[in-house]
Amino acid sequence: MTLLSKSLLLVGLALVVRASTRAMQQESPSVPAVVLDLLAAFAVSLAGALLGAGPFRPIHLAQDASLRCKDISSSRPDFAVFSHRGPLLRSRQL
Repeated sequence: MTLLSKSLLLVGLALVVRASTRAMQQESPSVPAVVLDLLAAFAVSLAGALLGAGPFRPIHLAQDASLRCKDISSSRPDFAVFSHRGPLLRSRQL
């Protein structure tokens, strides 16, 4: 991360703290002012995060899929059906 991105993130955090203290200190806070402060904090923090992230790398899905075997790529462990003896054990206990 560069110095610019770190400083933008720090300024964004300071703006969030400023907006929250402004909202807590006033008896009836001006909602548009607080919302504008938070939107400004979001924009500054987003700019800092994007500048610090670096360049995006391209996705090479076709190359990755060709290296895997068919069994691994078609495996779906979330939808696995387990056949166990739980119902049989319950009927024997009764």
